[in-house]
Amino acid sequence: MKSIIDDYSLRARFYPSLIVLLPAFVVAIFYITDIEKYYHYFTALCGLGLFSYVLAQLGRDRGKKKEPDLFVAFGGKPTTQIMRYKDTHLNSISKNRYRSLLEQMIPNLILPTQIEENNDPIAADEIYDSCARFLISRTRDNQKYYLLYKENTSYGFRRNLWAMKGIAITIILVVMAIHIYNATAQLQYLNDFTNKDIFLAAFLIFTMCIWIFVVTKNWVKMIAFSYAERLFETLE
Repeated sequence: MKSIIDDYSLRARFYPSLIVLLPAFVVAIFYITDIEKYYHYFTALCGLGLFSYVLAQLGRDRGKKKEPDLFVAFGGKPTTQIMRYKDTHLNSISKNRYRSLLEQMIPNLILPTQIEENNDPIAADEIYDSCARFLISRTRDNQKYYLLYKENTSYGFRRNLWAMKGIAITIILVVMAIHIYNATAQLQYLNDFTNKDIFLAAFLIFTMCIWIFVVTKNWVKMIAFSYAERLFETLE
């Protein structure tokens, strides 16, 4: 029986949601002081799981919705760009070999020459995009094309995480405000921070830095082009 949550959904959709909610979860656990009442922890875990599942669906939708913005920033779909003559992600020998294999594999396909591509880049991109879609349709066997599947999962993870960046930063700011408010007794004792308070604040600041400086369009771009390379490698 197929699992309700498959491997792709778990890694590319559910895990990003867990990461987004992690700061709120850590702060919630921090303020659960009655250790003997374990149901508080159970409630927190259930809440994290429920909100993560809901956010996973929203994250996937946001990822797909914002994906065109990524492609614009990249200069086009990586699976399209990689076949352009001017693109350097593939060396010319590999690119010419892939072009030859595509023309043998796809009936009536005539790929544009370099001059034709320069004269009408939009038409050329449409042909390259069609080739990529053809390859995607024939590589859906995750076991046979496991390396491609891993790259696709990594891309989905990064894309969805980037798409939820605004939500994540908002959550961190909110829980940081709650933490400061509680740690200072409703802002009455601004210098009365314990070591635990400082550690939690440092964790939230570190998490914020990760979101700001690591989860970027370039971070997604790196794996997007890696996936594109793996996709065309399936021709051989």
